[in-house]
Amino acid sequence: MMDFPIAEAEKEGPDIRAVVSEMYSGNQYYLFCFKRIKDIRIVYAPPRSLGNFGGDIDNWMWPRHTCDFTFLRAYVSPDNIGVDHSPDNVPYRPKSYLKISLEGFQKRDFSFVMGYPGRTYRNHTIAELNLDLDNMKKRLDLYADVINFFEEAGKDNRKVQIKYAGIIKGLNNGLKNYQGKLEGVKKTGLLSKKMAAEKNFQEWVNKNPERREKFGSVLSGIENFMDKYKEFATRNRLIGQVTSAYLGSSLLSQAYTVYRTATERQKPDMEREPAYQERNLPYIKMRIQLAERSYDPDVDRAFLKHQLKKLFDYPLESIPPRLKILFLRNHPKPLIALLTTCMKRLR
Repeated sequence: MMDFPIAEAEKEGPDIRAVVSEMYSGNQYYLFCFKRIKDIRIVYAPPRSLGNFGGDIDNWMWPRHTCDFTFLRAYVSPDNIGVDHSPDNVPYRPKSYLKISLEGFQKRDFSFVMGYPGRTYRNHTIAELNLDLDNMKKRLDLYADVINFFEEAGKDNRKVQIKYAGIIKGLNNGLKNYQGKLEGVKKTGLLSKKMAAEKNFQEWVNKNPERREKFGSVLSGIENFMDKYKEFATRNRLIGQVTSAYLGSSLLSQAYTVYRTATERQKPDMEREPAYQERNLPYIKMRIQLAERSYDPDVDRAFLKHQLKKLFDYPLESIPPRLKILFLRNHPKPLIALLTTCMKRLR
């Protein structure tokens, strides 16, 4: 049903992109419309010594003294339409824009924080919070392992270092974020506070027969659901690790994208997953082309072997069904050899 307001909104122009996003845990949905500008050119980026001053040590810290910024200029066609790069394009002139003041700020000046609407998990139950904490700990181990692999792979190879610098930087960013969150949960005694809040809630519910009938099993119901969800979450996480362009083999990830695209294209456009609709095909192609420039084939094959070996450490019931078939038929070495041969043929 969401496809229809999106299609209607995008009739406003060839460069208008509409997205329906859920808010408040799916209780409300909003239609966002964007003007997509494709021709973006770098005006200025500071040298690394300034742009990365303080490195990961200063990341997520305040105050932070770093010149982490880039000046970009957007170009459009002469009739103000977002189109591909062309020497005929002209700088984009929006109807309205925020002006930068050089006069400084005064006490009680208005402050506006820009960004996509944030989210909060403060109403999560103990069961939900424990699953989040468990996932964060697993991510910490995974990120640290991937960072270590790519740093070791590029130790004596500058080209490899450059190709994987973005991935390492992004993973270090997530690593420190999770470390800070886990430390904050411990310092604030969040689990104890949550337990006390749920105890008070349950006592309040039990004092009234009507409330007990309506809400008496809410917390236990969520806890039972989260126990079942853990099995799905583990399988989903493992398949995501293998097919992710960020945490898995780049070539395998591209093959997965091509396969999903080909499969979805068998359906009418409006019945496809939104990411694989006709309007997104140019961007899928662009992502694959960009990915081709940002990985090393030998390192990628070695990384796939590394990831698959780790999957054999998990119980068989945790392995995603499609991979489980391969795992049952093959021991680690033959399976890895088989997939490596397939990857070479894809090249």
